[in-house]
Amino acid sequence: MFLAPRHPSPSFMNDQVIVLDKNDTILQVHSKIEWSDGRRIILIVPRGCKALDAEHELKLLRRRADEADVQVALVSTEYNLKEHARVAGIPVFSSVEKAQTSRWQWQRDVAAPLIRRSTPLDPDAPKPYRPILDRLGLAGWRLFLTVALFGIAVIVLVGVASILVPSATVTIVPESLLISDTAEVILDPAVTTIDHINAIVPAEISRPPISGTVTVNTTRKATAPADHAEGIVTFSNLQGTEATIPLGTVVATTSGATQRYSTTITATLPAGFNARVNVPVRALKAGPEANVRALQINFIEGPLSAQARVLNLNPLGGGTIKEVNIVSFDDRRVARERLNAELKQRALGVLQESADENVYVVPASVEVIVLSEEWDRLVDDPSDTLTLKMDAVASGIYADFRDLETFAQRRLLSKMPQGYQVLPGNLRVEADPNARTEGTSVILRVRAALLATPVIDQAKLLDELDNVPLAQARAKIESRVKLAAPPKIQVTPSWWGRMPFFRFRTTLFVKTEQ
Repeated sequence: MFLAPRHPSPSFMNDQVIVLDKNDTILQVHSKIEWSDGRRIILIVPRGCKALDAEHELKLLRRRADEADVQVALVSTEYNLKEHARVAGIPVFSSVEKAQTSRWQWQRDVAAPLIRRSTPLDPDAPKPYRPILDRLGLAGWRLFLTVALFGIAVIVLVGVASILVPSATVTIVPESLLISDTAEVILDPAVTTIDHINAIVPAEISRPPISGTVTVNTTRKATAPADHAEGIVTFSNLQGTEATIPLGTVVATTSGATQRYSTTITATLPAGFNARVNVPVRALKAGPEANVRALQINFIEGPLSAQARVLNLNPLGGGTIKEVNIVSFDDRRVARERLNAELKQRALGVLQESADENVYVVPASVEVIVLSEEWDRLVDDPSDTLTLKMDAVASGIYADFRDLETFAQRRLLSKMPQGYQVLPGNLRVEADPNARTEGTSVILRVRAALLATPVIDQAKLLDELDNVPLAQARAKIESRVKLAAPPKIQVTPSWWGRMPFFRFRTTLFVKTEQ
């Protein structure tokens, strides 16, 4: 497990003395060992050195020395350091002379891996690379300065030339070609991809819920009871004992159409045979039918009939009729049609809100499917208004507008002449709202247009403009490219009458026709 020292005698050792600083860290000590040149390293440890004041740090130092394949000795007089070094297997001497003249008891742990050093230990190892200027000496530095000054001079000359040599800016507006197309497209929810041959585009059916309420005025007139008949009836005692006539006791007529009345107060029938008491009554139903002559009310409903009898000694009156509005079937039809129209107008917006941002809802496909109706009045009920609440779904067919653009652009590109290119961002697609539905599909007319501009070989065009008069340059541009406006050439300096001699001094801008 252990190997003997590589050198038998100290006289053959290549010793290196390193003086540590008291503030050095253990990592700095390891770095100094790695960058040392000797096989034996003598570390002079000052009093209070923080890097080697613990046993584990000395063990780390010993392990680092084994990995670097060097021997380490310490020069110190501190007792604690000597004890920790003895445990770690590191020799300690009182002076540098003793360390150099003594034989170290060092045995390397063969299990410790060897780490490639940054600096060679053997004299025959390759020397570190030296920069070429260091090897050439003063002549090399003179050569470097000469080249640097020459480069600076070139940069200055190029800068001066860029200012003095003429430059030109050429702006052209090629004539654009408008390409348009109109086609009928089938929006089919049953397909998932665009069929360019059969003009079929994928679509979706949406049915979001929708509800609404409408109130209409009733128009049918009719007569209806207005006021209730009122009067006085007389109760007579049949048994002679006192009796109570409760509030709401019902009395009625017995001849003709029965008319019923109720008492409006609580009364007491006195004791004694044929004792009497007068009690006010009011007809249960409004209208003139309850107006009766005297002696017509002669019947008591309930158990009180065994104790008393009743009779109206005077006529009862006050029952009247009036003309009122009543609910009719026509009023229901008007409310239903009006609410259906309102929901259909709202349905398009509801469908667009429920769909994604880039979709087109076909207005012609929008319909309202009624689920339920709720009326606040029945037919023939007297009322000035009729209210309808309706729950429904808004059904409609929509397509991704990007699919319509893709379909239209492919048709337009098939019409574009050779030698033209599409101007980006100018495709216009418009869908005709007057579509027609067939089953679950919609046949939609789509109009589209785009601008195309000629393909310009800018490099070839600029090659023909070098060092020619400005008028000749304009003529060459107009002969090579069909323009919407004359070309603009701006030369710097302004008094210069020819195009620049150097090609890189001419800049070409191509603008699109709006």
